[in-house]
Amino acid sequence: MPVRFSCPQCSSKLTVGRQFAGQRGRCPNCKAKVTVPAIDIGDPVSTGDNDTGNSAADTFGDSGVSSERGEVSLAAIPRRRRSSSDSSAWLELIQLPRWVVYVQGALLGIVATTFFVFGLAVGNNTSGGGRLDAQTSSSCVVAGRVYYDQGPERRADYGAVVILLPVDKAPQERPDPGGLRPIEFEPINNPAIEVIRGLGGSVVRADPNGKFETEVKGSKSYWLLVISRNQAASTSRIGKQTRSELGAYFFPIEDLLGDRAFQWSKVRISGPSRELRTVTF
Repeated sequence: MPVRFSCPQCSSKLTVGRQFAGQRGRCPNCKAKVTVPAIDIGDPVSTGDNDTGNSAADTFGDSGVSSERGEVSLAAIPRRRRSSSDSSAWLELIQLPRWVVYVQGALLGIVATTFFVFGLAVGNNTSGGGRLDAQTSSSCVVAGRVYYDQGPERRADYGAVVILLPVDKAPQERPDPGGLRPIEFEPINNPAIEVIRGLGGSVVRADPNGKFETEVKGSKSYWLLVISRNQAASTSRIGKQTRSELGAYFFPIEDLLGDRAFQWSKVRISGPSRELRTVTF
Protein backbone atom coordinates (compact mmCIF):
# COMPACT_ATOMS: atom_id res chain seq x y z
CA MET A 1 0.00 0.00 0.00
CA PRO A 2 1.47 3.46 -0.89
CA VAL A 3 2.34 6.15 1.61
CA ARG A 4 0.08 9.23 1.45
CA PHE A 5 1.16 12.53 2.98
CA SER A 6 1.02 16.30 2.44
CA CYS A 7 3.82 18.54 1.22
CA PRO A 8 4.81 20.76 4.16
CA GLN A 9 5.55 23.61 1.72
CA CYS A 10 2.50 23.71 -0.58
CA SER A 11 0.15 21.26 1.20
CA SER A 12 -0.26 19.19 -1.99
CA LYS A 13 -1.46 15.63 -1.42
CA LEU A 14 1.37 13.27 -2.32
CA THR A 15 1.51 9.49 -2.72
CA VAL A 16 4.63 7.36 -3.02
CA GLY A 17 5.49 3.69 -2.80
CA ARG A 18 6.04 2.55 0.76
CA GLN A 19 9.48 1.18 -0.13
CA PHE A 20 10.66 4.83 -0.22
CA ALA A 21 9.52 5.60 3.34
CA GLY A 22 12.10 7.69 5.16
CA GLN A 23 13.81 8.93 1.99
CA ARG A 24 13.92 12.49 0.68
CA GLY A 25 12.54 13.73 -2.59
CA ARG A 26 11.22 16.82 -4.35
CA CYS A 27 7.58 17.84 -4.50
CA PRO A 28 6.56 17.82 -8.21
CA ASN A 29 4.44 20.93 -7.61
CA CYS A 30 6.60 23.37 -5.63
CA LYS A 31 9.96 21.55 -6.05
CA ALA A 32 10.55 21.74 -2.31
CA LYS A 33 12.56 18.96 -0.67
CA VAL A 34 10.32 16.71 1.39
CA THR A 35 10.89 13.60 3.46
CA VAL A 36 8.63 10.63 2.97
CA PRO A 37 7.24 9.71 6.40
CA ALA A 38 8.61 6.54 7.95
CA ILE A 39 6.12 3.75 8.53
CA ASP A 40 5.93 0.45 10.26
CA ILE A 41 6.44 -2.22 7.63
CA GLY A 42 4.03 -4.49 9.39
CA ASP A 43 1.30 -1.85 9.46
CA PRO A 44 -0.91 -2.13 6.33
CA VAL A 45 -2.42 1.29 7.00
CA SER A 46 -0.81 4.26 5.21
CA THR A 47 0.86 7.01 7.25
CA GLY A 48 0.08 10.69 6.94
CA ASP A 49 -3.21 12.17 5.84
CA ASN A 50 -6.17 9.92 5.40
CA ASP A 51 -7.28 8.70 1.97
CA THR A 52 -10.02 11.26 1.60
CA GLY A 53 -8.19 13.79 -0.50
CA ASN A 54 -9.14 16.62 -2.80
CA SER A 55 -10.26 15.39 -6.21
CA ALA A 56 -7.66 17.71 -7.70
CA ALA A 57 -4.86 16.23 -5.53
CA ASP A 58 -1.74 15.02 -7.35
CA THR A 59 -0.94 11.32 -7.15
CA PHE A 60 2.61 10.04 -7.51
CA GLY A 61 3.38 6.47 -8.50
CA ASP A 62 6.55 4.55 -7.88
CA SER A 63 7.06 3.66 -11.53
CA GLY A 64 9.37 6.60 -12.07
CA VAL A 65 11.23 6.55 -8.73
CA SER A 66 15.00 6.60 -8.77
CA SER A 67 17.55 7.24 -6.07
CA GLU A 68 20.17 9.95 -6.55
CA ARG A 69 22.26 11.52 -3.72
CA GLY A 70 19.91 10.05 -1.17
CA GLU A 71 16.91 11.78 -2.68
CA VAL A 72 13.85 10.26 -4.25
CA SER A 73 12.78 11.57 -7.67
CA LEU A 74 8.98 11.32 -7.87
CA ALA A 75 7.25 11.14 -11.23
CA ALA A 76 3.82 12.77 -11.27
CA ILE A 77 0.75 10.97 -12.64
CA PRO A 78 -2.09 13.52 -12.54
CA ARG A 79 -5.62 12.73 -11.37
CA ARG A 80 -7.17 15.98 -12.58
CA ARG A 81 -10.52 16.03 -14.32
CA ARG A 82 -10.09 14.90 -17.88
CA SER A 83 -10.06 17.77 -20.33
CA SER A 84 -8.85 18.12 -23.90
CA SER A 85 -7.17 21.41 -22.93
CA ASP A 86 -5.26 19.87 -20.01
CA SER A 87 -1.81 18.84 -21.19
CA SER A 88 -1.52 16.33 -18.34
CA ALA A 89 -4.81 14.53 -19.09
CA TRP A 90 -4.96 10.78 -19.24
CA LEU A 91 -4.31 9.24 -22.60
CA GLU A 92 -7.02 6.63 -22.96
CA LEU A 93 -6.54 3.71 -25.30
CA ILE A 94 -9.43 1.64 -26.61
CA GLN A 95 -8.40 -1.86 -27.50
CA LEU A 96 -10.47 -3.79 -30.03
CA PRO A 97 -10.05 -7.35 -31.27
CA ARG A 98 -8.27 -7.55 -34.60
CA TRP A 99 -11.21 -9.25 -36.28
CA VAL A 100 -13.43 -6.27 -35.44
CA VAL A 101 -11.01 -3.95 -37.25
CA TYR A 102 -10.95 -6.28 -40.26
CA VAL A 103 -14.75 -6.44 -40.41
CA GLN A 104 -15.06 -2.65 -40.19
CA GLY A 105 -12.52 -2.22 -42.98
CA ALA A 106 -14.35 -4.74 -45.17
CA LEU A 107 -17.69 -3.00 -44.60
CA LEU A 108 -16.21 0.38 -45.46
CA GLY A 109 -14.73 -1.09 -48.64
CA ILE A 110 -18.09 -2.57 -49.66
CA VAL A 111 -19.89 0.72 -49.06
CA ALA A 112 -17.28 2.69 -51.00
CA THR A 113 -17.39 0.24 -53.92
CA THR A 114 -21.20 0.33 -54.00
CA PHE A 115 -21.34 4.11 -54.17
CA PHE A 116 -18.58 4.20 -56.79
CA VAL A 117 -20.41 1.73 -59.07
CA PHE A 118 -23.70 3.56 -58.55
CA GLY A 119 -22.15 6.92 -59.38
CA LEU A 120 -20.42 5.49 -62.44
CA ALA A 121 -23.67 3.98 -63.71
CA VAL A 122 -25.60 7.20 -63.14
CA GLY A 123 -22.87 9.24 -64.81
CA ASN A 124 -22.78 6.97 -67.83
CA ASN A 125 -26.54 7.00 -68.21
CA THR A 126 -26.68 10.73 -67.84
CA SER A 127 -23.87 11.44 -70.30
CA GLY A 128 -25.18 8.81 -72.76
CA GLY A 129 -28.65 10.30 -72.64
CA GLY A 130 -27.20 13.73 -73.28
CA ARG A 131 -25.37 12.48 -76.37
CA LEU A 132 -28.49 10.76 -77.67
CA ASP A 133 -30.59 13.88 -77.19
CA ALA A 134 -27.98 15.98 -78.95
CA GLN A 135 -27.89 13.62 -81.91
CA THR A 136 -31.66 13.38 -82.09
CA SER A 137 -32.15 17.13 -81.95
CA SER A 138 -29.40 17.85 -84.51
CA SER A 139 -30.42 18.40 -88.12
CA CYS A 140 -29.36 16.28 -91.06
CA VAL A 141 -29.32 17.49 -94.66
CA VAL A 142 -30.80 14.81 -96.88
CA ALA A 143 -30.17 14.89 -100.63
CA GLY A 144 -30.79 12.62 -103.59
CA ARG A 145 -31.71 12.31 -107.27
CA VAL A 146 -34.78 11.07 -109.13
CA TYR A 147 -34.73 9.86 -112.75
CA TYR A 148 -37.01 8.04 -115.12
CA ASP A 149 -36.27 5.97 -118.19
CA GLN A 150 -37.76 7.02 -121.51
CA GLY A 151 -36.71 4.41 -124.01
CA PRO A 152 -32.93 4.12 -124.00
CA GLU A 153 -32.56 7.59 -122.44
CA ARG A 154 -32.53 8.42 -118.73
CA ARG A 155 -33.97 11.78 -117.82
CA ALA A 156 -34.34 13.88 -114.68
CA ASP A 157 -37.79 13.40 -113.13
CA TYR A 158 -38.46 17.10 -112.72
CA GLY A 159 -41.36 17.73 -110.32
CA ALA A 160 -41.23 14.30 -108.65
CA VAL A 161 -42.50 14.51 -105.04
CA VAL A 162 -40.25 13.24 -102.22
CA ILE A 163 -41.81 12.71 -98.78
CA LEU A 164 -39.96 11.74 -95.58
CA LEU A 165 -42.18 10.41 -92.76
CA PRO A 166 -40.82 9.53 -89.25
CA VAL A 167 -41.35 5.83 -88.57
CA ASP A 168 -42.09 6.38 -84.86
CA LYS A 169 -44.87 8.96 -85.42
CA ALA A 170 -48.17 8.96 -87.29
CA PRO A 171 -50.86 11.67 -87.48
CA GLN A 172 -53.94 11.33 -85.29
CA GLU A 173 -56.02 12.53 -88.22
CA ARG A 174 -54.78 11.58 -91.68
CA PRO A 175 -54.84 14.59 -94.04
CA ASP A 176 -56.33 14.73 -97.53
CA PRO A 177 -53.35 13.82 -99.74
CA GLY A 178 -54.78 15.28 -102.96
CA GLY A 179 -52.54 18.37 -102.80
CA LEU A 180 -49.40 16.19 -102.66
CA ARG A 181 -49.79 14.55 -106.06
CA PRO A 182 -47.01 15.65 -108.47
CA ILE A 183 -49.37 17.00 -111.12
CA GLU A 184 -51.52 18.95 -108.63
CA PHE A 185 -48.83 19.75 -106.06
CA GLU A 186 -49.59 22.77 -103.85
CA PRO A 187 -46.46 24.02 -102.04
CA ILE A 188 -48.26 26.86 -100.21
CA ASN A 189 -51.20 26.60 -97.79
CA ASN A 190 -51.19 22.85 -98.07
CA PRO A 191 -52.68 21.20 -94.91
CA ALA A 192 -51.08 17.85 -95.73
CA ILE A 193 -47.60 19.41 -95.82
CA GLU A 194 -48.22 21.13 -92.47
CA VAL A 195 -49.23 17.81 -90.88
CA ILE A 196 -46.10 16.08 -92.20
CA ARG A 197 -43.84 18.86 -90.95
CA GLY A 198 -45.59 18.73 -87.58
CA LEU A 199 -44.57 15.08 -87.29
CA GLY A 200 -40.95 15.98 -88.00
CA GLY A 201 -41.06 14.92 -91.64
CA SER A 202 -40.54 16.83 -94.86
CA VAL A 203 -41.95 17.26 -98.37
CA VAL A 204 -39.84 18.44 -101.32
CA ARG A 205 -39.84 18.25 -105.13
CA ALA A 206 -37.05 17.35 -107.55
CA ASP A 207 -35.56 20.26 -109.49
CA PRO A 208 -34.99 20.32 -113.30
CA ASN A 209 -31.83 18.25 -112.80
CA GLY A 210 -33.72 15.64 -110.79
CA LYS A 211 -32.01 16.68 -107.57
CA PHE A 212 -33.71 17.33 -104.25
CA GLU A 213 -32.50 18.44 -100.84
CA THR A 214 -34.27 18.84 -97.50
CA GLU A 215 -33.51 18.87 -93.79
CA VAL A 216 -34.83 16.65 -90.99
CA LYS A 217 -33.75 15.56 -87.51
CA GLY A 218 -30.92 13.05 -87.49
CA SER A 219 -30.46 9.65 -85.83
CA LYS A 220 -33.94 8.51 -86.77
CA SER A 221 -35.61 6.13 -89.21
CA TYR A 222 -37.93 7.50 -91.88
CA TRP A 223 -40.27 6.19 -94.48
CA LEU A 224 -39.22 7.48 -97.90
CA LEU A 225 -41.97 7.94 -100.49
CA VAL A 226 -41.00 9.08 -104.00
CA ILE A 227 -43.79 9.70 -106.51
CA SER A 228 -42.79 10.15 -110.15
CA ARG A 229 -44.01 13.18 -112.05
CA ASN A 230 -43.27 11.82 -115.49
CA GLN A 231 -43.55 8.03 -115.24
CA ALA A 232 -46.87 6.20 -115.03
CA ALA A 233 -47.25 3.07 -112.92
CA SER A 234 -47.02 -0.24 -114.73
CA THR A 235 -49.79 -1.63 -112.54
CA SER A 236 -52.44 -0.22 -110.27
CA ARG A 237 -51.93 -2.93 -107.69
CA ILE A 238 -50.49 -1.91 -104.32
CA GLY A 239 -49.05 -4.56 -102.02
CA LYS A 240 -50.84 -5.34 -98.76
CA GLN A 241 -47.84 -4.45 -96.58
CA THR A 242 -47.26 -1.16 -98.42
CA ARG A 243 -50.93 -0.26 -98.20
CA SER A 244 -50.91 -0.88 -94.43
CA GLU A 245 -47.74 1.16 -93.79
CA LEU A 246 -48.65 4.03 -96.12
CA GLY A 247 -52.26 4.02 -94.94
CA ALA A 248 -51.12 5.01 -91.42
CA TYR A 249 -50.26 8.45 -92.81
CA PHE A 250 -52.68 9.04 -95.73
CA PHE A 251 -56.20 8.03 -96.68
CA PRO A 252 -57.21 7.23 -99.24
CA ILE A 253 -53.78 6.45 -100.67
CA GLU A 254 -55.19 6.28 -104.23
CA ASP A 255 -55.74 10.04 -104.05
CA LEU A 256 -52.06 10.45 -103.29
CA LEU A 257 -50.58 8.06 -105.83
CA GLY A 258 -53.07 8.31 -108.69
CA ASP A 259 -51.64 6.51 -111.71
CA ARG A 260 -48.02 7.56 -111.04
CA ALA A 261 -45.12 5.21 -110.39
CA PHE A 262 -43.79 5.34 -106.81
CA GLN A 263 -41.20 3.82 -104.50
CA TRP A 264 -41.76 3.17 -100.78
CA SER A 265 -38.83 2.24 -98.50
CA LYS A 266 -37.33 2.79 -95.05
CA VAL A 267 -34.10 4.75 -94.55
CA ARG A 268 -31.96 5.59 -91.57
CA ILE A 269 -30.95 9.25 -91.31
CA SER A 270 -27.85 10.10 -89.26
CA GLY A 271 -24.89 12.42 -89.28
CA PRO A 272 -24.81 16.01 -90.52
CA SER A 273 -25.72 14.95 -94.09
CA ARG A 274 -27.01 11.93 -95.95
CA GLU A 275 -26.98 11.18 -99.67
CA LEU A 276 -29.81 8.81 -100.52
CA ARG A 277 -29.69 6.13 -103.16
CA THR A 278 -30.71 7.39 -106.62
CA VAL A 279 -34.31 6.60 -107.46
CA THR A 280 -35.02 5.55 -111.03
CA PHE A 281 -38.46 4.79 -112.49
